[in-house]
Amino acid sequence: MKSDDYWQSIEDFCDLCEDNLGDNFVSFIIIGSIGASDLVPGWSDVDSYLVLKEKMPDSEKKIKSMIEEITQKYPYYQTDRGSWFTVMVETKDFFLNPDAEFLTLWDVKDYSKIARGEDFRNGLQNPEPDRSWPDKNTNWMLDFLKNEQDASSFWKIKNSIGFILCGARNVLLKNDLYYKKYDEILTEFAKLYPERMEIVKEASQYRNNWLNIKETDIDHEKLYEEALIFLEWCVGLTV
Repeated sequence: MKSDDYWQSIEDFCDLCEDNLGDNFVSFIIIGSIGASDLVPGWSDVDSYLVLKEKMPDSEKKIKSMIEEITQKYPYYQTDRGSWFTVMVETKDFFLNPDAEFLTLWDVKDYSKIARGEDFRNGLQNPEPDRSWPDKNTNWMLDFLKNEQDASSFWKIKNSIGFILCGARNVLLKNDLYYKKYDEILTEFAKLYPERMEIVKEASQYRNNWLNIKETDIDHEKLYEEALIFLEWCVGLTV
């Protein structure tokens, strides 16, 4: 997958949205690494919100069919655990509600791209952060890894890299620092915790050079254990 391929798949999905959802379609919002202009071809997936006026009885079936069509057209997204073309479905009212999850609103407001449709981001609130969220999220990642001891080397590598970088972001959130792009996360994390920087830097290098790395180049069991140790440290950190 090249950068242009990602955006072409997104354009194709937007066409399907307009054809199948009609007036109920509001926006297709790209978040994650693509939304933050931090795309790494071959590593990144598509994280997105499909925004509707209202959730209709047949909406779920239609959207599932559209995701399947895009995944078949762009086989890169197909994995043994489902599609990497990830679409979360919400209504416009969900985003305009100030009680929505703070990080959802922050990411959509500050680190997203409107692929098509209405841009209502200026109307989003700036909620106070939930200070319990970073540890809850990191604990979820820890539990996930602990339950994946028998996973394939590919998934152990992929999840270890992703969770190490997400753990670093959560540590910054605990310090009231909000960043999404990984170069920003690395810079700020290094200032605060240089003694923990080696594993974060290693994960970032693997991510950025993903297309040039073979599974056999990485000791997946060692990386997996390092990820568990790092996430335990993230949770135990008091700021």
